[in-house]
Amino acid sequence: MKVRDFYYDKDWEIIEKEDWLPDIIANSGHMYFNTPRFLNRLPNRFLNVHPADLSKVDKNGKRKFIGDDAVGDANKAGETSTRSTIHIMDNTVDGGPIIYMSDELPFEDRSPEEHQNIMKEKCDGPAYKWALDAISKGKVGMDSQKNVYLKKGDEFVMTYRHGDNKYFAKNFAYMPGPEIKRF
Repeated sequence: MKVRDFYYDKDWEIIEKEDWLPDIIANSGHMYFNTPRFLNRLPNRFLNVHPADLSKVDKNGKRKFIGDDAVGDANKAGETSTRSTIHIMDNTVDGGPIIYMSDELPFEDRSPEEHQNIMKEKCDGPAYKWALDAISKGKVGMDSQKNVYLKKGDEFVMTYRHGDNKYFAKNFAYMPGPEIKRF
C-alpha cells in the first residue's frame, strides 16, 4: 500500500499541475484499492462501476457478489441475471453507498466472461451515463449517514439506506433525510 500511496500521490500531482479540479473521479475496470489518502482528497467523489448487484447480501448482511469474479460468483450461486452497480468508493472491496443500478441482464447461455463483456455495453455504460447525468444536474445527494437520495420533483427521496444496504430506487421510499448534500 505504500507503493500505491506513492503512485496515487503522483496521480494527484498531475491532476493539480494540470489544474483539472475534478468534481467526480469515475473508475471503470479499476481492480485496485484506492488508498485512503487518495480517497480523502475528494471525499465521497470517487465512483466505481461493479458488474453485480451490490444490494444482494448474505445471511450476515455482507455483500454477496464482490471482487474480481463477481459475475462468475453470481452465476455459480444460481443467479439468473446480473446488473451493474454505480457506487461511491470507500476503503472496502466494492463497498460504499449505491448511487444507481442498471437494468438486469439475463445470463442466457453465456460464460461469465462473455456475459461481463456484454454488460460493459448494455449495463455499465448506461448506468454510468444515468448516474453522471443525475449528479451533474444536482439530482443526487447523500446525508451524513451515507444514505443516498434522488431528487423527485422538488424533494429528495431516499433511494439507498446505507446501514442495511437497502436499495429501492426503482420504487422510491419516501424518507427525507437530514442535511442532504448534493454532489
